[in-house]
Amino acid sequence: MADQQAKTPGGGDDDESHLPPQERKSVVNVPVTPDIRRDTYSDRQQRRRLRHTEKPDRLHAQGGYFPVQQQQQEAAAVVAAGTRRQRTPDHLTAGNHGVSHRRRQQQQQGDDDGGPPSSLPKRVISATLTVPQVVQYDKDGQWKIKDRGHRSTLLNSFAYLSSDQCPVEHTVIAWTGEIVQDQASYKAASPSPINNASPVPPPAGTARVKPEGETTTTTTTTTTTTTTSAETIISRREAKQLEDILYNDPVRTIPIWLTDDDNNNNNDDDDDDDGGGDGGGVTSDGDGGNGGSIKLDRQSRWRAFAEHDMFALFHYKQRTPTAGRQEDERWDDYRRMNEAFADKICCEYQQRQHQHHHGGDNDIDDDDNENDDDTVVMVHDYHLALVPALLRQRMPHIKVSFYLASPFPTSELVRCLHRRAEILEGMLGADVVAFQARHYAQHFANSCARILGLDDATSERIVIPPNKGKGEGEQGRRRTVAIAVLPQGIDVESVTSLAFTADVDAKCKELRSLYGQSRKLIFGCDPPDSLGGVDKKLQAFARFLDTHPEEWKDNVVLVQTHSRPAAVAAEHADQQDADEAKYTHRVNELVSAVNQAHGSLGFAPVSMHAQKNLSHDEYFALLRVSDAALITSAREGMSTTGLEYVVCQQRRHDDGDDDHDDDHGNDENHDGGGSSSMPHGQLIISEFSGTASTLDEALHINPWDVAGVAERINEALTMSAERRREVHEALYERIRERDVKSWVDDMLRLLVAAPAVLTTSCAS
Repeated sequence: MADQQAKTPGGGDDDESHLPPQERKSVVNVPVTPDIRRDTYSDRQQRRRLRHTEKPDRLHAQGGYFPVQQQQQEAAAVVAAGTRRQRTPDHLTAGNHGVSHRRRQQQQQGDDDGGPPSSLPKRVISATLTVPQVVQYDKDGQWKIKDRGHRSTLLNSFAYLSSDQCPVEHTVIAWTGEIVQDQASYKAASPSPINNASPVPPPAGTARVKPEGETTTTTTTTTTTTTTSAETIISRREAKQLEDILYNDPVRTIPIWLTDDDNNNNNDDDDDDDGGGDGGGVTSDGDGGNGGSIKLDRQSRWRAFAEHDMFALFHYKQRTPTAGRQEDERWDDYRRMNEAFADKICCEYQQRQHQHHHGGDNDIDDDDNENDDDTVVMVHDYHLALVPALLRQRMPHIKVSFYLASPFPTSELVRCLHRRAEILEGMLGADVVAFQARHYAQHFANSCARILGLDDATSERIVIPPNKGKGEGEQGRRRTVAIAVLPQGIDVESVTSLAFTADVDAKCKELRSLYGQSRKLIFGCDPPDSLGGVDKKLQAFARFLDTHPEEWKDNVVLVQTHSRPAAVAAEHADQQDADEAKYTHRVNELVSAVNQAHGSLGFAPVSMHAQKNLSHDEYFALLRVSDAALITSAREGMSTTGLEYVVCQQRRHDDGDDDHDDDHGNDENHDGGGSSSMPHGQLIISEFSGTASTLDEALHINPWDVAGVAERINEALTMSAERRREVHEALYERIRERDVKSWVDDMLRLLVAAPAVLTTSCAS
């Protein structure tokens, strides 16, 4: 026994007893974090040499950031009174980040009879925090609806599910968001057409904003923002109008009105109105809007727990503790919001089930079935973490998935979360819980094991014993929740169509003329808070210029834009603003320092812009002409900018210029085919972004390693044209094959298959 203890895990027989613990291999070779081996952070140079000799599917199955052992490629089907394991379909494997584009096309061809593919459900209900549209109330008494920005993967997925390309019936259930009266700046924006419907007539009443403490009601429209002190009064007729508009939107949406008045919600069972809301409205009297009103008070509080407590902790930031009463209030609002979602989903689910059971749907002949097997529910993100368990309590056989787009932190941080057990149990109510990256799934499994005491919890599935937790389902049954890794994709076709237009072409020429044809451009787009890591980026850029003054002095520009900051409830805006104000001041000081040290009277190496001041054409032009994209996020679930950058580099040869000379050893005018071109730009991405785990060919960085980031910048700008093309082609193929449509299809197939394969009875 003593001899065995003296041997190191590597097989050596040397006696280490004379060495201190920190130098003994038997000590330092033992992994500290479960599922992380010593080769987890192996030399990426060796991995890159292997990438181009292996097939893309094999590379993708490795999971990128965390190598996957062979035995982890099989999902488990737990059977009572035994440990037999059976092979599951490939798309159920947690290590597989999605099927290939070719395979997805084959699956979408459908069955032999020409019908929709059997692996997809017929009806999908998507639950997300706020409606896909921007809703504002005009001073003339009309609702105004406009589209949100193009850069949301979630909204693109809703558009796909609602389009003719996807053979499902899709409905979105979401909160209206904070209803505010029209801002003065909104006059310049035009409302979106709603299926070419006739204009909505002015409502009978008007939306009123009553400041707190004021006893008289004013009908005067004033410019207002969402604050904790104002309340908005919406008449029933106005509410019904908005419901009809949203229901007839191309992305059919049923809104939820969050209010303290319990009579405003969850009374749709008595509403026999056959209007556009189809029973999804808030009117309790069924008169279509003649009685009562809806009072929306302190609307941003519904976000408070999710965005003050959960968002910060999920991104490895801990807020200063607040009074226990405030924590309880935030949690109570969060719980009530999730219950409102669950009630609305159940109402819509049961109505769809009734319609298809009794409305001539011949393929359903069991009226006593407790669950409509052709309807699934997809719940999105941490704002609705309790919804899966609440749905499971109401309808034990429902098929529901939960997708977390944000990071999921280590269990050590989750243990610090207020109401940690309730959050985990809420997520486990789903049949499938999916994450952006493998290490997020592992952290979730570790948290369930440590906090909930679920011993059979892995990054592939979590077994819930009978009567354990709030999402267990029937008595005498144990559930198995499938854990999946499904990185989100972007709409490649949409990005391509937006990025390559005549207007963007003109902007590209303007940018090249502005910054100089011979200068290299580095583009960054990050949130203006500390999670974006802009301060670390500036430090690394300064180090890069200090280290390579002869090559890059006056020859490179960092164009940095600020994307939309993380949302925060108004109740806590002051606290967060105080923290981020210090960070913003530090960033401004760093910009000034770099420009003073390395700039001149007519040249500044750092150019800062607010993205809200950039048009879409300018944004895409920057993505097209930049020689590198630098993403230094401290914590991030998905980098939309990184994926869009690769797509915009696909036609890089179109942005070439015969007079574009390169003084750094690269042939800028030839791409190997004899045509004038510019080499493809390179993506430099933080390893703390969930997207990095699926983009092995990109240049990965640790933002805290300033010298390392500086060398990566130099590597990206001096890489040979041939090597740039190889890297770009590999990245583009990954992104194209695993776009937003593939992500949606994989999630639906996984959800349809998971209950049949993974849920078993203890009595069987």
